[in-house]
Amino acid sequence: MGIYAAISGGQLLLLLCNFITVATYGNRAGRVLHEKLLSSLLKAPMSFYHTTSTGRIINRLTKDTSDIDRNLASNLAFAFRAFLQLTSTVILIGAGAPFALPALVVILRLFWGLYNYFMASMRQAKRLEAVSRSPVLSSVSEAINGLATIRAFGISPWLINRYQGLVNRNAAVSLLTQSLNRWLSVRLEGLGALCTLLAAIVTVEQQGGNAATMGLLLTYALQITVATS
Repeated sequence: MGIYAAISGGQLLLLLCNFITVATYGNRAGRVLHEKLLSSLLKAPMSFYHTTSTGRIINRLTKDTSDIDRNLASNLAFAFRAFLQLTSTVILIGAGAPFALPALVVILRLFWGLYNYFMASMRQAKRLEAVSRSPVLSSVSEAINGLATIRAFGISPWLINRYQGLVNRNAAVSLLTQSLNRWLSVRLEGLGALCTLLAAIVTVEQQGGNAATMGLLLTYALQITVATS
């Protein structure tokens, strides 16, 4: 009982240290990137502001900076843990069922090729999302600055319809990115299920009636999908 309590206490301590480290370095990275971005904007020539829309600048200072502050550190930490988990799973399957390693390497290569194919599309979708978000932000800023002119000419309904069209266009692109994420998730889950099936068949053939080893290998094989997604 004392051994399990010590293991659980050590795990909690490591999780606490991991959380503190990720929060500290994530905050530091966000501050450095924001300061460099602000310094670059303040030092930019006037020609930059004439050729770059206000919405794109606001987008960099709001949505992009918020993504860095909230997601960058946690995503890097998750990627590192997933890499360690995937490595330990492959080593364990190789030790318990070595005949499954060649096929497992081929499936992991399929994972990598699928991810590269997905990233080529997701990169363009993210760029389209940022481009479609810039007019939404700039139209709000323009409406606030030109409120007196808008009321004087009575074009509020036209401006509202225009803004709704911009929001719908941005929402459509956001739906595209979500669809791409789901497209990748379905295929990763399918390949993960194939890895589990392969590990189960090879384990049964090699281990015979050793139920403990089979259960351990199958438990870790089920984590491949989580590690690769």
